[in-house]
Amino acid sequence: MPTNTAFLGMKTYSAVTDGSSLFSTFRADLAGVSATSNMGLLDTFASSTSASLIILNAKSYIIPVDGIYDSANTYLATVVDDIASYSTDLVIVLNLDVTSNGTVTLNINSLGAKSLQKVDDTGSLENLTNHDLQEGREYLFKYNGSSFVWMNSTSSDQISIAGNDGEVTFISGSGIITSGSTLDSFASSSEKYIVSELSGVLSNELLITAGSGMLLDNDTSSSKVIINSNFIAGSGITLTNDISASSITVVSNFIAGSGITLTNDISASSITVVSNITAGSGMLLDDYVISADFASSSQVNSGSSLITIISPSALSQSNYGISTVDVQLNDATALSGTESCYIRIPLKIDGFSLINVAASSGSSTSGSPQFDVYSGSTTMLSTKITIDQGETDSSTATTQPVIDSGEKIVSTGDRIKISTDETNFGTDVIGAVVELNFKLEGV
Repeated sequence: MPTNTAFLGMKTYSAVTDGSSLFSTFRADLAGVSATSNMGLLDTFASSTSASLIILNAKSYIIPVDGIYDSANTYLATVVDDIASYSTDLVIVLNLDVTSNGTVTLNINSLGAKSLQKVDDTGSLENLTNHDLQEGREYLFKYNGSSFVWMNSTSSDQISIAGNDGEVTFISGSGIITSGSTLDSFASSSEKYIVSELSGVLSNELLITAGSGMLLDNDTSSSKVIINSNFIAGSGITLTNDISASSITVVSNFIAGSGITLTNDISASSITVVSNITAGSGMLLDDYVISADFASSSQVNSGSSLITIISPSALSQSNYGISTVDVQLNDATALSGTESCYIRIPLKIDGFSLINVAASSGSSTSGSPQFDVYSGSTTMLSTKITIDQGETDSSTATTQPVIDSGEKIVSTGDRIKISTDETNFGTDVIGAVVELNFKLEGV
């Protein structure tokens, strides 16, 4: 009788004990069509073993991937291992040839670009930021079906702290704290500090020492230095040292001159004049306070200041420091382009600058009249004065005049010419007047 093997249960025959078995039986047991024949048992085993190998082949294993920089945030990789598709739970160890900068995508074997992500402190996925992946370093990533996720989430490479320039961030064993404190909130060891005791940590410390008759107490808990001995007051004055209020109080009255009484109001920290000051002949004192403030040029213009001193500078820069000259080029006879007029710069405005020009006239029925200003033979304007057609004043012109900054300063005796433009003088323009304004600048 045949004997079955221990694992597959295949039948074996002994030449000694099974010699009486029929050959047909032996053949059926060895290669028969039955599933229990030896061949049937081997086929069944091969089928199950093949399936196990397929499953084993599909299991994850770590594949080395070298990412080559292709373009901004994009890396390409060619892997010799048979990666025909991105399978879920695929694990790779990634090495980049260029440090990343922000969001990163990886394309392996031209299967398509996939994002590289990491886990934030709330357990959510987010894209890489900053320089998370360093050149030449190896990083583990696992494919989750849509992206590669960085596996070593506790890596120091993943610590990326947001904050503002100059702020200080504290890192402790329990987490990261960004306090918003700026660097200048902390003491620098190289700066000078006034201290009551030398700390031994800072350099350049300046130690406070008390003079004769004075004692300094260093109250570390309140971060203050207390003067707990009295100053010596002069004759007729008593000083009271109030340690609780951190103050020194004058408790006796100052002596006022004849006709004036001074009241010392300790609670208001003030001294009050309680008698009237007598004004001299021709002078009246009102309730306003007389001060030594200087008026600005705008206050001179508006007259808004009460009692202030007007300096020469403020006066020269106000409207009262402007000298204006008006020149008429024609009357009832229309401009022809040949009109001109001259003025002489007087001593009063020597060194002044031409700060503004303007013109007015009767309206032109055709064309826009223009006017120019010359110092000698050199024009003082880089853009001429224009009165637009149909208008009567240059202030409404589309193109406003521009004074040449290199030619604007005048001197005593300068001969200034104001003239009509030879080619642009309009039609039927009468009563043309040009205005020049001079002021002392740079004061």
